[in-house]
Amino acid sequence: MSPVCDVPGMSLASKAFAGFDVDGRHIRIVITDAARIVEATALARRELDSAFDVFSATRLQSELQKLNRSFGRTMRVSPAMAEHLRRALAAAESSGGAVDPLGAGSGSYQDIDFDGTSVRLPQWGTLDLDGTAPEAAARRVEASIARRFGCDVVITVSGARRDDGRSPRHSWISAS
Repeated sequence: MSPVCDVPGMSLASKAFAGFDVDGRHIRIVITDAARIVEATALARRELDSAFDVFSATRLQSELQKLNRSFGRTMRVSPAMAEHLRRALAAAESSGGAVDPLGAGSGSYQDIDFDGTSVRLPQWGTLDLDGTAPEAAARRVEASIARRFGCDVVITVSGARRDDGRSPRHSWISAS
């Protein structure tokens, strides 16, 4: 049985499922209040779409793409991008570089200059936040839905990885 359905005291009948795509990734949302699934899905879609505006590698106007076109110049970053960078650099550090936010041939995460508000990539460096950002965005949206609707929720993002490079956890975010 899927970990999503393995919640003590709950049956599949007490949950509602929905899915949608953002930037070619399938998003799945499961909540414990079936009456709120439409609203929760709409909220998840809006919040994840906004998050992908920051870290998407496929949206030409994303903040990530603007950084990747900086060619070694120092760029100020939004608070959301700063948080994604902190998470990515911490994951790189804790994994000994196995989860490196710099694309292949771009150097090492240690070559990124980041002071919390500004970042400078190596001159030809390309940043790739796919190793940490989608999963982190899903966790934030889960918390938002749990608070707003008072139900338990889990969101999965196809292809997402945890900060340590393993598959994401699929445990419930509780409203309590």
